[in-house]
Amino acid sequence: MAKIPSSYEILENIKHLLDTKMPTLPEYVMPNIPKALPEKKGFLEQECVLFQILDKALLYKYKDVSLPKDKKIILFTWVIPSGLGDLSMQIHIAEILHSLDPKLNIELVSIIDERSPLPDKLRSSLPHHILMYKHPTPPTLPKEIQTLLKEAFSIIEIPTAYFDFESLKKIALENNPHPPIISRIGQYGFIDTKDYAPSTNERSMGLYELEKGIIALPCLSATTRDVNTYFAYLITQEGITTYFLSVLLHRKKDTQNITIIVPNLAAILPYLEEMHLADFGVKEIHIDDHPTTSKLTLQETGKTLTIKHQKNISQKEIMRLMTTCNPFVGIRGDGSFTECLATDAIFFYDALDHAIPFLIDLNGVAGKHLLPYFSLCEYLPILYQIKMTPIDRAKKIAELLH
Repeated sequence: MAKIPSSYEILENIKHLLDTKMPTLPEYVMPNIPKALPEKKGFLEQECVLFQILDKALLYKYKDVSLPKDKKIILFTWVIPSGLGDLSMQIHIAEILHSLDPKLNIELVSIIDERSPLPDKLRSSLPHHILMYKHPTPPTLPKEIQTLLKEAFSIIEIPTAYFDFESLKKIALENNPHPPIISRIGQYGFIDTKDYAPSTNERSMGLYELEKGIIALPCLSATTRDVNTYFAYLITQEGITTYFLSVLLHRKKDTQNITIIVPNLAAILPYLEEMHLADFGVKEIHIDDHPTTSKLTLQETGKTLTIKHQKNISQKEIMRLMTTCNPFVGIRGDGSFTECLATDAIFFYDALDHAIPFLIDLNGVAGKHLLPYFSLCEYLPILYQIKMTPIDRAKKIAELLH
């Protein structure tokens, strides 16, 4: 039985191959070889790792390739039920592709859980097919969508791994004399998953050396910020509590009233009482859930904390708030991270477990390229140290915000 090479042996072999047989490439696309690979299935096949390295280096060659305009490119996205960031990302990607070549025939297919609140404005200006279903039962794709998939030039599944992908593949490929090219492109930091590991020859976005980078949006022009108003789109109890306490600790010594705008008030309310807001100089809490408002007095003196519910918020409005509110913004996924980067804001990333690898890679980039910004390099690890108590994380964050 042949010995399975170690990750060290694989990387050493790849370095030797690239040193001796590397094609001539522009300096800006020269490949980076990972310092290490996970010792696990999916990463221990030399050809597959080499493919990912060279694939990333050679992608630049596709920028001048002419694609057929008479056949469709389908961006297919399953929107994970916990939020709409995947839908935002799909729309951003479609707009970027359309801006690069307005003649491309692009259509979007989005699969969304019927219990997810869907803002009217969260639609692409390109042809956009939204199919509602009840998770975890897979949707039945209507005939017109099946025909669309079968007749497409290419189907790009991005940025999430559709849980019923095999059915999608069967619809598009079975008994099809001219089948579409199907590509799977995963969200940030997902290369260490069964859907995007090197052995799949699929691609994952992200900052690890084998991943393909992140989506960059045009930077918005600087505007005057209202530093007493914050915007936060958060998801976990730890993240919600840490963000609120960070703001209150940072602002504890001043008397200015504070407003925090949230798009998901129901997720915030259960944790307010345990934050002991009076300890941070809060006199009153106002809840503004238009047209309903409520008020709770905690003590005789101090500042007012207003929590304003902004429902059915559009991408455009999210980016406007990120640009005009206090630059300490609460985010919860790839889409809001990408939007935050375009608005010159400081992100608090409320990370679910699957986002931790991306944040670790982000910290690695900062340590390599931004080390002189020592407070940033202290701050980023706090975002994935989720086993720290919220108050301990908040104390450190507030100190760095100062």
